[in-house]
Amino acid sequence: MSSQPISTRSVVKPRLRGWKAFLTHRIFRRLVQVSFVVFILGITIQHVAAGEGSTNINASPEAYCPFGGL
Repeated sequence: MSSQPISTRSVVKPRLRGWKAFLTHRIFRRLVQVSFVVFILGITIQHVAAGEGSTNINASPEAYCPFGGL
């Protein structure tokens, strides 16, 4: 069994370019977050515009928020 020396040099990955740079997990995460906020804002505007005495049934925006924080 031969032992190989441990390399202390760090390897730097090349920077992604083009569509690969755009389609990262961070961008996907931000897109999901922004779309969720837009959805909640749309539900909120619909709920406020209809009012409490309206005949159409609207759920409260808090019903769509998974943690009830919005």
